[in-house]
This record gives sequence, structure tokens and C-alpha cells, in this order.
Amino acid sequence: MGPDPFTSAVDRALPSEKGLKRYRTSVFFVVYTCSMPGIFTVGLLWLSASAQLAVTEIQADNDTVIEDEDGDRSDWIELTNLGSTTLDLGGWALSDDPSLAARWTFPAGTLLAPGNYLVVFASDKNRAIAGEELHLDFKLTADGETLALLRPDGSVAQDFGAGFPEQFGDVSYGFEERPGQGLILGYFSSPTPGEPNGVTGPVVVEVEHSPATPLPGEDLIVTVEMAASTPASAVDLKVRRMFDAETLLPMHDDGLGADLVAGDGIWTATIVAGTAQPGEMLRWAVEAQDGSGGQFRSPGDPMPVDAPQYYGTMVQDPTLSSELEIYHWFVEKPGAATTGGGTRCSLWYGGEFYDNLFVRRRGGSSAWWPKRSFKFDFNRGDHFRYHPDRGRVSEFNLNTTWSDKSYLRRWLGWKAFEQCGQPGSDAEMVHLRRNNEFYMVTTFIEQPDEDLLDRFGWDEDSVGPLYKMYNVLDRSSSGVEKKTRRSEPNADLKDLVQGLKLTGTAQRDYLFDNVDLPAVINYIAITNLLHNNDHIAKNYYVYRDTQTDDEWWFIPWDLDLTQGRNYTLGGGVLNDTIWADLDAYSHPLFGDRNRPKNDGPWNRLIDAVFQHPESRELYLRRFRTVMDELLQAPGTPRSERWFETRIDDWKARIAPDIAEDVARWGIPSYGNRNQDYLQALQILETDFLDKRRAYLYDTLGPLGTGEVPGAQPRAPRVGFASWDWDPASGNPAEEYLELVNLEATALDLSGWTLSGDYDFEFQAGTVIGAGGSLYVSPDLRAFRARASSPTGGEGRLVVGLADGDLPAQPVLELRDRQGALVAHTGGPVLEVRDLRASAQASVAFLGGTPGGTLILAYSLTGPGPTTSPYGVLSLSLPIHPLPPQAADAFGGTVWQADLPPQAGGAAVWLQGYDVATATLTAGLARVID
Repeated sequence: MGPDPFTSAVDRALPSEKGLKRYRTSVFFVVYTCSMPGIFTVGLLWLSASAQLAVTEIQADNDTVIEDEDGDRSDWIELTNLGSTTLDLGGWALSDDPSLAARWTFPAGTLLAPGNYLVVFASDKNRAIAGEELHLDFKLTADGETLALLRPDGSVAQDFGAGFPEQFGDVSYGFEERPGQGLILGYFSSPTPGEPNGVTGPVVVEVEHSPATPLPGEDLIVTVEMAASTPASAVDLKVRRMFDAETLLPMHDDGLGADLVAGDGIWTATIVAGTAQPGEMLRWAVEAQDGSGGQFRSPGDPMPVDAPQYYGTMVQDPTLSSELEIYHWFVEKPGAATTGGGTRCSLWYGGEFYDNLFVRRRGGSSAWWPKRSFKFDFNRGDHFRYHPDRGRVSEFNLNTTWSDKSYLRRWLGWKAFEQCGQPGSDAEMVHLRRNNEFYMVTTFIEQPDEDLLDRFGWDEDSVGPLYKMYNVLDRSSSGVEKKTRRSEPNADLKDLVQGLKLTGTAQRDYLFDNVDLPAVINYIAITNLLHNNDHIAKNYYVYRDTQTDDEWWFIPWDLDLTQGRNYTLGGGVLNDTIWADLDAYSHPLFGDRNRPKNDGPWNRLIDAVFQHPESRELYLRRFRTVMDELLQAPGTPRSERWFETRIDDWKARIAPDIAEDVARWGIPSYGNRNQDYLQALQILETDFLDKRRAYLYDTLGPLGTGEVPGAQPRAPRVGFASWDWDPASGNPAEEYLELVNLEATALDLSGWTLSGDYDFEFQAGTVIGAGGSLYVSPDLRAFRARASSPTGGEGRLVVGLADGDLPAQPVLELRDRQGALVAHTGGPVLEVRDLRASAQASVAFLGGTPGGTLILAYSLTGPGPTTSPYGVLSLSLPIHPLPPQAADAFGGTVWQADLPPQAGGAAVWLQGYDVATATLTAGLARVID
């Protein structure tokens, strides 16, 4: 290629954690002097040889090339100072108006030195502050439109006449100086915002191949569609098997062979079967030329930093089979992948090929183990899909199993968080192949980042601050890695740290107003149930939900030292020691100042939750619910145990892959070096799960110390205590609904739902204290800003965001996780639970007269009708009344009865009567299970 119109003496693009994300928008260049006087007429662009300022490159369809300060991939326009003196762009303007009237004007003080480039974003955000990133108040149109540069006096310095032509994804448009041809307009396959322009050429619109993943013996057909506006004179494939040298394969548009139609702009080539063997990757790039020496490569850059180098696929290996997900990893420098510096690689999974992604070793202590963990970081616009029902992710981790001889601890831990409704990483067991050979059994772990937050409902484009923590939440500057909104200071984290340093009711009120207590309680409960002692001063994230309520969350991380495994002072991380019932480290209240980690640290947020009776009561109820959901009491049949059923499901399925893993890596060389995975799984059951059940249910349960509460009532009583449908402020966002717990024990409302005038699902970890209240609000910020009680600063638990508006007399239903009715605002109704032989059945009477007398009767012979002093009953004789009961403050009560084993299959008819109003409920017909 000939010399660029600008010779570079430039700082390169700014590095970032994920490759090149942002470019410098003002960089220095030495400028060639144009040798042709007068006016250059180049297509529709005209440019004066004496011009001081020019538009040199634009992009109207930016998918992956550059991000603005908000992380958006906005359109952009590059301008260059062609003169010999610094320009103040104040008063210069850009316009997309066909009349060439000024549309957006540069602010005074926007200085551009000779040879410098300035990138302006055409984002429609309208930001015009000198010295900061500039944004126009319009966007560019990929279909083509007017674009003009105007001088301060309103005269036109440069324009595209009738408009620039159609634009294509991740292709830029601008001018190139070509020897003997002067300045020409064209398309660039490798956009260069803030850098010298490359070589223009014909545009590749689309590259396809078939079949997607060829079988052995199948040819691979590659087609390339060229833009009709930029016809090509020749198109070639550069084909590469594995890491061999490229071979040239001409493409054709002649209607012969695999090419279907001559001269239609779709070029075709056949990569013959056998070019690559089963399990090997096959890659190719497209190079196109036009008749005037223009060139275009796709993918654009032959040596990209944050983009694919080739298109590609893999030849299927029909002999491979596994119950695990199989990832095919191809890396030219395997040794470099095991270092912190990393290298580039390719990956095939799920029918998709990913090229030139970045891989490196990850982990602290595991960095030196024989079998290591890896982080895979994908290119912008080419993110990884690990599951058909999940969005794509920009990075993931493959974590070693070297520290877990059972192989399943990490996977079980992450599935436990998922089971209990806590936002956290997806995890899958993976059979990893490297360069067409078995490499290891590993665990896929989703990275906590914007992608994960988006999956759990936080808008990826406006996520709050996410911090990876390496301290006990006693510092906000050291021991912290900020992962999102990195341009902002850590002021919010500092506020959290300071709030946790408060004492007494001040700390309690701060906790209830600034921390998402249900989420935090749920996290601690699952974490302590799993016996994770390694999250106190590291291995966790905190996230602030600035989109809805400004509350703080825990997000879990790194679950290798769980389910009995621990860091010990004598053995470090790699040891066979199992803890399950040591009070200092196994207690449900582990992690506070009274029960610190074995090397001393205790977490300030965990401590705050445990120090206050109000929040500790909520936590212990949730902990008991998590026990019942994940661990189950001693004596529970194996088929009903959460952990054991999953271990049984995987034990045989994973065996062939583990045999390959042991053949390559051996049994981990610490502790008992003969302990295979079957023995390790048995130890997990007997030394952890069985002992943990005995400790939590028997030692600490109601028949032991009583520190862990009993099971939640099967038919809990909750009422609608009050509501404010017309706030005094006139702000409807300040309305609320108050629920009150009528039981003498805390109640877990995880997964319960409200319907009617309010629609709301209670998140996992939502608990009402014994006799306490819970407020449901459409806007938590507005609730806490109310001028009168209830409001913020009062230690009140408020949840949201409820959908709806409350009228003066709302219609509401509250149902538990199983869908049973708990409370409603209508008339008398019955709700039956657990109608099973050998179980304790319950019948709740709801909607009666508060404090009145309620009657329940049943029949075993039919639905009536039967005339009685109470009216016509939907019961047949003989009718069996139960002892009357007094209604509670909300007009409800519950009858309970133990059903004998022989009751299964019997039909029963039920009906209730409210004495005060002489009202019958509707009759119910049920069959005992």
C-alpha cells in the first residue's frame, strides 16, 4: 500500500481489562502536505487543499469498534487539523441538514493541535463541554445521509454533496491517499478512530459457511457476499488448518460448481473434505480486491487485539461422547496460557466458533497447582453463548478441581445458590479438550460482571457499582477492585463502610435503609449452610442497586472451600480436613466479631446483621428455611435429600471423564493420595452432610440449644394491617401496604406473591419477625423520604417495587410459595393444606369477623344440600363439626388434624360458618392423598 495521508507518531489505543475499548481522541501526527493545489474532487466529497480542518473518517454502524464514555457503541466522526497551527474549534459546526444549516456547534476552547485527530460521537446525547468527550445531538444513518462541516461564519468547509453512501457494520468510511491517484473515498475494513486511515477497498457484506460443523468426509462451502456498490475484481480465501501456514483458495462468482448464480456478487469456494481431521479447527479469512488497487479483508485486521482474526469451525469427531459439556480449546502457545500474561486462542462450543480470544491463568494459590484455572475473555461483538436460554457473556472461568477430590463441590455450591433464589454465577461441569486432546475435567463459572447483572434484571446499560472485595468491608480504597462505573470514585462504598461503623440503633436504622436485607440475609444463610469460611475478607462482591432502591447486595464468589473443606492454619488450602460441627466455624452465626475466621478476620456487614435482634431474628428464620430446602433433617429418605440426589445423579455419569482426568493429572498430591473421587464423595456425605444435619437440627435446634428455630408453621397467619392509598404529600409513590405477622415466630415469605391492586413477588430472604410488620412499596426511595411515619430512619423493613395503585378499599390476595391463600380482602373462604395420609392437615378460615366465632364442619358422604339452622349446607349427613374457634384480629383461624395412614383416597367435603355475620363459606370437595 502507499503512504497514509498522515504519518503516525502516535500513542496507541488505550489498553483495558478487555482489550482495546477506548481510543485517545486527541493524538499527535506528522502530516503530509498535499501536493495538488486547488480543490480535490473525490466522489461526493470535496476538500480544499488549503483546508485547516477536515472530516477524515466516519462510522455509522458501530458494533464493536469503539465505546464512548458511557460504554455505548455510538456512531462517530473523526476530524483532523490539516494546518500548521493549533485550532480552536469553537464556532465550527457539524450538520446532517440537507440545507447545510449548522446543527451542532463545537464549544469554545476545543483545541486541536496540528496533525491531531478528534473523535466526536454522533450519539444524539448532545454534550458540548470543551476538554471532555463531545457528543452531537444527532446520529448518523447507515443508509446514507448528508454530512457537512461548517466554519464559524456559516460557510461550508466540507460536505458529502448528496450524502455519504450506504454504510456497513463495523466498516468505516473516509479517505485514503493512494500513490498516483491522490485522495480517494472508500470503505475501511479496519476502522481507525484517532489513527491514520488504512487502505480502502470493496466491502464484504456477509460471510457464511455450510455445514456449520462438517462431519468427516464433508466438503465445506464458503460464500462471500460483496456490496453491490463496491464490486470486487477478485476474492480469495486464506485457509488455515489448526496452526499451519495459510493456503490461498480462489473464490468464484461464475455460476459453476458450488457457486449458484454467476455475477450475483456472491463468491463461492469449496474447502475439500480432509483438509482438517476430526476434532481439528479450520479457519479462513477473506481478501477482496477491486480494479483500482483497493483491498478489503474480512475479518478486518490480520493482527487484531480485540477482534477475530479468522472465521472458522471444527470438524466433528463422532467418536467423542460425554455427559459433560465438551469445550474444544485451540491454543498455539499452551505454555503461555498457564501464565498471568496469557495468550490468544480459539474455542468451539455449541455449534459456534470463537477466534482470537484471550486466555490466561487465574486464581491466587491455585496459580501454582499442576492443574490450573483459566479465564477466557472474548472479543467485543463475538461474545460466548454457554447455554441456549442464557444471554451471551464477555468472559468466563474454567476452575480447577485440584483442591476438591470429589470434583463436585463448586458445582453443588453454585446450584445451591440457584436453588435458593440468590443471584450468582451459573456453573457447569466441563470436559475440556486442548488442541484435539483431552485436557481436564473442570468447572465453568460465569463471571460476575455486567452480563450477570443483566441476567438478574439489572439493565446492563445502567448497572450500579460492583466491587470485588479483598477486605472485611472496613475500607473503601484499598483491598477493592471496582468492576463497573470505574470512572466514578468509590464514594458510595465509603458511605457503606462508614455506615457499618455506626453503633446501636443508628447502625440498625442504616442497615434497614441502605442494605437489601432479604438479599443479604439469603446470601449469608446459604453461605453459612455450605460452611464457606473463606468469604469473610475476600471471595465476595458487593453491588449497589442504583437503578431501583440504592440498596447494597452481596454477590457470591469462589466456592471451592465449602461443604467441609477449609483453609487450615497448618495445612493451607490443600488438605483433607473436613469441618461440619465445630462451633467456632460451623455455627449459623459464623462471620461476626464473636465467631471470626480461623485466622482472625470478621466481616462488618455480616456482624451488623447478627448484632441487632431485629435482623438476627430474620436471618435465623431464613437459615432454617435454607436448611429445610437444601440439607433436610436427619431421617429424611435419601430420595428426598437435595444434595444426595444430585450426587447420585452425577456419580456414574461423570466417571468416564474423571478416569481420563486421573490418567492425565493423577489423584491430587496432598493428604491421602489414594483417595479417589468415589471415596471423596462418600466423605462429603458422611463427614459433612450427615454431621452437619445432626449439628444444626439436633444440637442447635429446638430440642437442643434452641439457637436455630423450629420449622415454619405449615399454615402461617399474616394479615393486611394498614395501607396508605392517598399520601398526604400528594405523591402516589409514597403509598404503602403493611403486612403483619400474627405468629409467635418469624415467617419466611420467600417466593410468596401479592395479587390484585398490588402485584408483587417477595424475593428470596424476605422474612417478617414474630408479631412484626413488613411494608410493601412501589418506590422504596419515596417511602423512606415520607415526611411522616412510617418512613426511613425508623428501622422498618420495606420491600418493593410493587406494581399497581392502591384504592381506598383494595382487592388483595397473599399466597405462599405453594400457591395457598394466606390472606385476602374478600369474604369468608377456606384454604386446605397438606391433605395427605399420615400427615398433619390444616384448614384455614380467612376473611371472617375479627374476634368473632368461626365454625368448621366436614362430611365424608357427599356435598349435600342439607338444610340446617345455619342455612343450606354443601355437606351431606352425617355432618361433623369441629370445635368453634375465635378469629384473630384479621378474621382468621386454623384447624389442624393428624390424618391416619388408612385415610388415603378418601373423599371429604368441608364448609365454614362465620357466626357474627351468619355467612357460610363456599363448600370444598377434596380427596386425601
